[in-house]
Amino acid sequence: MINMVACTLLLNPETPRAAVQMRTLPGLLLALVAALLNGTTSIFSRDEVKGPDVDIFVFHFWACMGVALTGLLFLLVTPVVWTPLGVASGVLNVLSSACAFWAASLVGVSVAPAIWSGVTALVSSLFGVLLDPIGRRVSDLPAALAGLALLMAGIAGIAYACERSYQAERERQESRLLEDTGGSVSETRREHKSGLLIAALAGFFGGLVLVPMEYAPREARGLCFLPLMAVGAIVAAPVVDMMALFARGKPLGLNLREAAPPGIAAGICWNIANAASILAIQYLGYTLAYPIMQSRMFVSGLWGILVFHEMKDPNARRIYWLSGPFLLLGATLLAFAS
Repeated sequence: MINMVACTLLLNPETPRAAVQMRTLPGLLLALVAALLNGTTSIFSRDEVKGPDVDIFVFHFWACMGVALTGLLFLLVTPVVWTPLGVASGVLNVLSSACAFWAASLVGVSVAPAIWSGVTALVSSLFGVLLDPIGRRVSDLPAALAGLALLMAGIAGIAYACERSYQAERERQESRLLEDTGGSVSETRREHKSGLLIAALAGFFGGLVLVPMEYAPREARGLCFLPLMAVGAIVAAPVVDMMALFARGKPLGLNLREAAPPGIAAGICWNIANAASILAIQYLGYTLAYPIMQSRMFVSGLWGILVFHEMKDPNARRIYWLSGPFLLLGATLLAFAS
């Protein structure tokens, strides 16, 4: 009986304040699981994985179908309370992921996540502090501020390392291009600037993805929110991706054999991360959970360095590795400030 009571206190997101400390550890672990899976999702968009002939928005369509598939599967395990806010979250998720995959294709799986994770952390923190409708407040404000500062320092360090590495690699490529062809490199620079802007948009939309859930009725929050987000993905993904293909002069096509397997795999990984994010928010609150989840950029960087051999500049790698402990310490402080 004692064990049953303890488990109930630990797992119930509505546990009274006296049991908050018991819930901090699972909340932190769920946020880190979300970061791990989100940081892994972007690797499926690499040409080495999806194939160079698959347009990024065709890939994105299949990723959204993977999200929809796993979201609808939650109908088997949880009742759903209809609210259009769930569909709104699904649409924001589609917009954020479209920008994220596009940015990663332009500037790499190390640089793009660094930018969108920083913007997401800022947007979600500002929402939690200024607009949280549930009115949750941190119990230790100095610790929360210190944790957020450390987290942002880690994000800034990784972003700087990624950008430094990118600049060094670009200079080498530009030098070879000029030597071989005597051509212009302005198009590459435009792509880089566009990629940074698109990554920032991905972070802005990403920081707002689960905001509608905070305004939803209590009975509509939690994992039962995922099927509603799946509806939003089904509605928005075809429109967003067809518009993007048309605007870029690309042919419309599903490219089933090449695009569907990595796309659906990315969507499944991504939506399991969404489930972990939802649970982490219930344990820690939006203000604390969402910034912690931005540790995903460290995971993306690991994939970029260890598997795809990005960030070859040795100084950039040193800065990257030194930034990792800042993320870990900042995430820990934020969790225990709840």
